[in-house]
Amino acid sequence: MTKEDILLFKPIKTNKPIPYFYSYTSSDEKVIFAFGANHSRDPQHLQFALIKAKWEEFLDITKGGNRVVFIETIPRHVANSFTESIKEHGESGAICWLANEKDVLVKYAEPSPSEQRIFYVKNLIQRWLLILLLLEIFPVGLELKIPI
Repeated sequence: MTKEDILLFKPIKTNKPIPYFYSYTSSDEKVIFAFGANHSRDPQHLQFALIKAKWEEFLDITKGGNRVVFIETIPRHVANSFTESIKEHGESGAICWLANEKDVLVKYAEPSPSEQRIFYVKNLIQRWLLILLLLEIFPVGLELKIPI
C-alpha cells in the first residue's frame, strides 16, 4: 500500500475471514496477538466469546510481563460491565473493559482527530480538506454528493 492508496481511500483487498486472529512469538519470547474484528455492538456476537478466550490466553502467556493493548479507537469511558462496554463501544469497548479489569495499558493505535486534521492540512488539496471537514460536521450515514 502506498501513500497515494491511503490518500485516495483505495480499499484493501483481503481474503481473511472476520473475525480473524494471529499470534507471533519472537525468539526472545515477546508476544504479539492480533485480532481483526467484525465491527459489532451485539454482545451475543460469537466474536466476543473468542475475544474473551484469546484475552485469557494472552494473560496466561504474558504472565508477569509488561503488557500493552493497541486498539483502533479508545472509548471515552469504560462501562460498568463487559456487556455494556460492547453495547456502547463494540469490540474496542470489550477489550478496554478486559484490559481495565487487569490494569493493562491501552494505547490508541491511530492518530488522534487533531493529528489527522494536521495531516490533512499539510498533505491534501483544499477541496479534499473541505469534504473531510464537512464529513466531520454531518452525522454518520449522511451521503454527500459534492461535485469536484
